[in-house]
Amino acid sequence: MKRTSKKAASILAAALLGVTAAQGFAMTASATTLTPFTQYAALGQSYRMIDFVRHECMKFPTNKYWNTGNVDTCSSSPRDVTTQMTGGTVVGRGHTILPANQTPSTLTGSAAFARKLAYDYFETNYYVRIGSNKNFKLHSGDQVTVRGWNGNSNALHTVFVLDANATGDYSFADCTDAVDTCRINWNNKCFTHNGSFIVRKSNGATTAYSIDHVDRPLMAGDVNGDTVVDGSDASAFSQLRYGQYDLNNKNYNFIRAAADLNRDYNFTVDDYAYFQMNNGYMTNLGFITYLY
Repeated sequence: MKRTSKKAASILAAALLGVTAAQGFAMTASATTLTPFTQYAALGQSYRMIDFVRHECMKFPTNKYWNTGNVDTCSSSPRDVTTQMTGGTVVGRGHTILPANQTPSTLTGSAAFARKLAYDYFETNYYVRIGSNKNFKLHSGDQVTVRGWNGNSNALHTVFVLDANATGDYSFADCTDAVDTCRINWNNKCFTHNGSFIVRKSNGATTAYSIDHVDRPLMAGDVNGDTVVDGSDASAFSQLRYGQYDLNNKNYNFIRAAADLNRDYNFTVDDYAYFQMNNGYMTNLGFITYLY
């Protein structure tokens, strides 16, 4: 069910954090702030991704070309057209503010195609960007940008992660980066090891790439901006409520949207009561669709 805001702007919430109303308390009373698609449905029920892939493959079949200029169509042959996709709003780990050159307003090539699939799946344009580490675990719906594609050490390429199987392999969808081609492929396999993204070829050969960054949708409850919801977010919420949370160089609008779990524009015990986690996500809440 879609959740809609019900209260007018609360200056109290701003006072609690020591910020002024001018820093973001312009609100739209009718705005839908959470997706109807819950975090549990998106990340905890594998059949949801299977159904999504079945639908998207009909719209964007393998070996077709995503270069018609329309994000919802593809062609049977390459065209000399660049399809662009909105980049949305992206912050770094911890909701830190990223440099403008790292978050362009429009994307092309594989980055655009991955963002399009993410938008179709999660129904949001707000994302948190994290880097890699040796224990990095991919999620369904991750937009993974790797470095070194096709033997070019500086070339970036973005894929959309579909799911994982019992052997630890992931499947992913992508399109080629040449703007006059953008050939679609849903039949990719990979796995991760020691922070590397390793593509498995059909003949069994593998190629390893370094993970440059991963974009994930902003989840209700992800107060500390690490892309999972757990006890550390409950602690961060308590600090936020009492004005003890460090907001330096952070996007306060992202933090506020993630922390106000009952969508009443205040940070109270009523929000804290929502912190019931399941494998790193809120069971009954969705993804943020609106920053009020």
